[in-house]
Amino acid sequence: MKKLIVINIHFFILTSVLSIGQGIWIEEVLDLNTGLRTGSIEIHGKIYELKPNADLTGANLEGANLEKVNLTGAILREANLNGAILKSANLRASYLLRANLSGTVLTEANLSIANLRETNLIQAYSYQTDFEEANLRFADLSNANLEGAELAGANLEGADLSGANIEGSDFEGANFSVTTDQIEAINANTAKIGITTEQSSAIEANTAKIGITTEQSDAIEANTAKISELTTHSSAQFQTLGDNHKAIEERINLLGQNDLTLIRLIDKNDDSILGEINAINNEMETIKASDTKNAATIGTISPKITRNTSEIAELKPIVEALGQNDTEIGEQLTALGKNDTEIGEQMTKLGQNDESIMAEINAMKARLDLLETSLSEKEAKIAELEKRPTVEQFASIKAERDARPTFEQIRDARAGAVVLTVDPNDDNITLGLTIEQSDNLIEWTKLDGEMTRTIPIPDGKKFYRFALDK
Repeated sequence: MKKLIVINIHFFILTSVLSIGQGIWIEEVLDLNTGLRTGSIEIHGKIYELKPNADLTGANLEGANLEKVNLTGAILREANLNGAILKSANLRASYLLRANLSGTVLTEANLSIANLRETNLIQAYSYQTDFEEANLRFADLSNANLEGAELAGANLEGADLSGANIEGSDFEGANFSVTTDQIEAINANTAKIGITTEQSSAIEANTAKIGITTEQSDAIEANTAKISELTTHSSAQFQTLGDNHKAIEERINLLGQNDLTLIRLIDKNDDSILGEINAINNEMETIKASDTKNAATIGTISPKITRNTSEIAELKPIVEALGQNDTEIGEQLTALGKNDTEIGEQMTKLGQNDESIMAEINAMKARLDLLETSLSEKEAKIAELEKRPTVEQFASIKAERDARPTFEQIRDARAGAVVLTVDPNDDNITLGLTIEQSDNLIEWTKLDGEMTRTIPIPDGKKFYRFALDK
């Protein structure tokens, strides 16, 4: 069975490029030797420090003007760089897992050996951008402009290049890892990639037009079954390897504090990976030995040997990429160790904060006791005040008081007169008068005889007065 692979090239039209980026550089240092800049930028209400190895995880740099910025080795995991300007920026060896670079201007930027796994590069303007040996597994490069881009040795396994402009791009040694199922899907529906079924049939019917003779085609078909079996087996194994590494990354994200268990898991997976690679190598050696023993048929199966050699060359970058992934995992473990140290420092600070908080709580308890004592005193005072007469009672007492004679009235009654009280039994006043004499104004002698008079008092009268004529 012939496997037809057709690359459909679309011209990319940049619909929108921000000529003026957002954000304000509040500090900027220019390296005169490299022409790159570092510093701090304020954008979307936050300040970010831009420098090599900076930790910008989850940073929102949408629309920022980062032209010629030096972010070598920076961590930009899940950062938002949508529409940002990164022209001539240096992001070599940076970590951009699942970052958003949709519509980003990456003209002449350096992203070599960067980790761009599952990164969104939809409609990114990457003219002459350096992606050499970058990890672009499962990245979305649909409708991106990759004109003149350097992608030699890049890992593009599972990447989406639909509608991308790859004119003049260098893909030498790049790993696409197209599976047998994907190739058969392309052959089954060639109309989706810009070629009709009739054109495909015509190409297959006339193989000489694509640089191969009929005899060579027959020889290839005679050995296709075994090569397909090898390709399918190898693809399945490498798919398993990819799944293993993906599982490792997920475990790193979820089990950042369980370093020892993670290291043992990685070692176990590495042993499994090496075993699978050795099995593939042994199978390749078996095929080569079989080819040697069948020297009589070498001429017939020479296209197969050439194809096997090509496939081995294609598998080599995958193995190297796996080694690179191990290095990345080691770097991530180092970062996790730093995180553990930072967490320990934060726990120490929290312990100090707890002591300070307990001191404040004890002080507040003391104040509360004082307030409770003061409240008890005030409640006792309120209870005492509640025993006093009410407003109505006070008004009644005041009215009774006001009905009594005033001090002036009593004093006026005393001036030259005697105040008598009415007898409550018969409502009368009895007035008695005696006369005394003295020779020396010291000793007085009472004269015989006493004058008395009883005066009836009408109702409502309480007091009378009498005076002596002078």
